[in-house]
Amino acid sequence: MVSNCGRAPVLRCDVDVAQPERGLVVVKCAASGAPKGRWSIKQMVPDGILRVHDFKAETPEGVSLEVTGQHDAAMGSKSRRFTEHIVHSDDRGLFTYEYEVEPGAWMDEAMQPRGGQRFGHLDGRGGLLSGRNLFLLPSWYNLLSRIEVRFHLPDRWRAVGTLPQSDEGVRLTGAGTAARALVNSVIGLGEFEEASARHGRDTLRFYASLTLPETTRQAVFRVAREGFAYLDERLGPLGHDYSVVLTARPDDGSLILIPPAEAGQGAELAGAAPVQMYDLLFSMGRAYTAWSPSAFRFAGADQWLTEALPVYYAIRAEEETGVRPGRVSWRLRAYSAASTRAFLRSFARDGEAGQEVARAKGPHVLAIAETLLASKGNGADAIDGVVRLLREAEGRRQFLDLLAEAAPRADLSVLHQLVATHGPVPDEWIAKEATRPPLRLTSAPVTGGSAVAGRHLKLLVTANTTGMLEVCGCKARQLGGIARRETIRRRARSQGDAPLLVDLGNAYANPPDDPILDPSEQRELDLALELMGRQEYSVAAVGHAEMLRGPFYFRELAGRRPLPYINGNLTLGGRSLAPAFRLTRAGGLRIAWLSVLDPANYNIQHARYYEENLGDLSVAAPLESLARTARQVRSQADLVIAIGSLAPDLVRDALETVPEIDAYLSTESVEAVFNHAFSFEGDTESAIMGFHGPRLVFFSSGEGKELEELDLGLGPRGGVRSVGLTRHQLGEDVPDDPRFRDRLAAFYDGIKQSPELAGTEEPAARVLPSLLKETRYTGTTTCRPCHREEFEDWQAQPHGFAFSVLLARHRNYAPRCVSCHVTGYGLPSGYRIGDPLERLRHVGCEMCHGPGSAHVAAPSAANIIRRPPREACFECHTPDHSDMTAENFDSYYERATHKDLFSSPPEEQP
Repeated sequence: MVSNCGRAPVLRCDVDVAQPERGLVVVKCAASGAPKGRWSIKQMVPDGILRVHDFKAETPEGVSLEVTGQHDAAMGSKSRRFTEHIVHSDDRGLFTYEYEVEPGAWMDEAMQPRGGQRFGHLDGRGGLLSGRNLFLLPSWYNLLSRIEVRFHLPDRWRAVGTLPQSDEGVRLTGAGTAARALVNSVIGLGEFEEASARHGRDTLRFYASLTLPETTRQAVFRVAREGFAYLDERLGPLGHDYSVVLTARPDDGSLILIPPAEAGQGAELAGAAPVQMYDLLFSMGRAYTAWSPSAFRFAGADQWLTEALPVYYAIRAEEETGVRPGRVSWRLRAYSAASTRAFLRSFARDGEAGQEVARAKGPHVLAIAETLLASKGNGADAIDGVVRLLREAEGRRQFLDLLAEAAPRADLSVLHQLVATHGPVPDEWIAKEATRPPLRLTSAPVTGGSAVAGRHLKLLVTANTTGMLEVCGCKARQLGGIARRETIRRRARSQGDAPLLVDLGNAYANPPDDPILDPSEQRELDLALELMGRQEYSVAAVGHAEMLRGPFYFRELAGRRPLPYINGNLTLGGRSLAPAFRLTRAGGLRIAWLSVLDPANYNIQHARYYEENLGDLSVAAPLESLARTARQVRSQADLVIAIGSLAPDLVRDALETVPEIDAYLSTESVEAVFNHAFSFEGDTESAIMGFHGPRLVFFSSGEGKELEELDLGLGPRGGVRSVGLTRHQLGEDVPDDPRFRDRLAAFYDGIKQSPELAGTEEPAARVLPSLLKETRYTGTTTCRPCHREEFEDWQAQPHGFAFSVLLARHRNYAPRCVSCHVTGYGLPSGYRIGDPLERLRHVGCEMCHGPGSAHVAAPSAANIIRRPPREACFECHTPDHSDMTAENFDSYYERATHKDLFSSPPEEQP
């Protein structure tokens, strides 16, 4: 297979995907012209991402060569996450190496929590891979003058993507550039429809798997084609062709992670939904600014533009291509812009955190600049001109200086402040980007007279419960919980004028890390819905969280755990998911309840997962559906109330066009504060509500920690004339309802008795186990003989009695709580729920210093983590569970460490 063809190193690889149903790819590479000595074959991603099996090496004559594996020393402090294969050979510079790759590893625990995402995918229908997840390269890859690749595929399959294909296969040339193109490649395998569009000198190549519906393929190609042309006109020319590879979502429901690059991108797809189309446009924009060295060179102070420009232009392209209005896109980013407090100019040194700041704050800086430049004409065109000048300047000019020249009379002080200080984007500018002034809500109705004495409607309101049985009590005393909520409900019912219980939506679980519920989380959600069903709700809205896993999941769960759901604009297979409205009676009043859902205004975790799960759902226009249902029920009711995950913009439009609705009760309190659809009289922290004329608007801030009670005073002919709000804090002064407490206790005990559930929660500790991979947890008592003073110091700290907190609150069988109150939970040698042994109870030494079996066997500074990295601390000390922050970290760390052992802050990186 190999012949020595001179000094210039050459690599030829055969990629065998002849049996894709096995989920394995066989790769065989032949190297010639290799430097003398032993060779290291390197992987470009950590072990958890790249699953390599059966690595071997041979001479050209087929004689096996010695191969040893070791941590990649070139990776420095991250070396334990990377494996390199050392090949021992002769001095001819000729050898072959072969291995199997198993694509599709779930997001590895050593990297970050799994989010229903995997690194590539391969099955009998096709595959989508990244070159870095497929190829191992010699350590001298930058010397390779030529790389050749041949794919061996099933009948009718082909390899498409960013690699240049011919009948002979792939041929890459150029020392350094060949290896970079191979590693950064996007590779689609299977049967594809191909389309292309040329703009200037650049060609967009579009490959869509035939497993995708034709309507989806055409819709996405249109957005890609129009978006590419739009970006090319404003940021281009790109200077090379660009490929987009799309495939259907795998049967297991996963999302495929393929790193985009300067030459193209790839993703699985369920439909042409806004979040996915934004991702496509954003990645195209990054090809111009962040990845193509020849496209943009920014001055040091302007490096943040590499991330801000793609967001800004993706939003403009969304509107240009009809994906969604720019006003909606800016509104969805209002919270991040108003809450981000960091320097844009520290982007280059802040890593991923700097990228997030640049993407949150930077686009708003550009939008403000567009407004300031509008005085001389079209502000967007003026920004395009400044961007062209930036490109021509190749880093010799700065953005703000060019703005000053473009608009010499404009006051740019706000831009200087935003770029050079920690300050967030001011509210007034966010409101301007929404393109209309806020609608003023008053604290009392301005028309309609006063409430009639004794004519009241009382409501107990729940919202955003997200499947939580009990809210964690780590940060403060236990606050919240469904058993305490039941106590308040029973008290209110016993006091005569019994309130109606109403759920505004988002009762289903929406965990921040993983939308796919493990068995324990699913049982917890089942129990939460069972207990809510016992609480005699009058009505419940279908919220965004109810639709997160798709309409089939909702229909199945709602059938098992019935609640009085309503929704007026969602249908599946021609059938409504729930009744469009409900009529109830209370105190002689007839109340009509109605609700709609607008998926385009989804703004919580897992937006892409949410959109992809809605592929089979038909969604009628929310405002029109709301108006139609309101007119239908108006004559049957004294009071018409709309509830649900109602976006502030939707509520505002309804206030101005649907007079039949008396009150709006929405879950979207965060959006109401930050998107500036409304302005409120008074303190929004105590009550996010107000009146528009005689109609009430209320945004609930309940999240399971409190129960909100509304007392609505009504007029002689109906309508809300006054409102009183009481927030029942569910603190430890509120006892659990005994029946609910017994049911919770039985649930936790059941987890103890179910081995398949006892370790299903994601482990809290990931950083340290990833650094000490081949060691096991032994328990804190094994540390005591050699570290007696430190052991006694630990016993006196909260870490030393962390498990006791759970025992006192009967949470010692709750996986979500146990994980941070014991040692090594969820890991093979760590704590298991119901473990009778006490050696791994509490937050022991090994939670801070790593699994200790190797250190116990042979004490050495090399097999223990002496100074815990700060990343390990933040795994449990999250904002929801601790007051520890990056700003006060040192004081927390000082209290938790052993004074005689540590005299300096922890290392920034492990």
